[in-house]
Amino acid sequence: MSPGVYASLLMLHLLGAAIWAGGHLVLATTVLPRALHARRAQILTDFEQGFERIGLPALVVQVVTGLWLAHRLLGEPADWLASTPLAHVVQLKLACLAGTVG
Repeated sequence: MSPGVYASLLMLHLLGAAIWAGGHLVLATTVLPRALHARRAQILTDFEQGFERIGLPALVVQVVTGLWLAHRLLGEPADWLASTPLAHVVQLKLACLAGTVG
């Protein structure tokens, strides 16, 4: 894989992470307190409907580029379970993904 392709994958992965994490940060720090104060769940629903249009594609981009990068850096998925520092990072990220899906 050329360095340009790797850089593009990494940039897309980081962009997806920024959108996904940033949206949840906005939710937790501004939308949720406002909804709790007003005791209106509709505020959360409105935010969710708007955020889903950009948040879910960002999550898909993160998953696809993350798996691609893991394959590029570690090889086959069986190698992702090795006891190396990089494999531990991949394992942690896969556990976080499983928690998100769950």
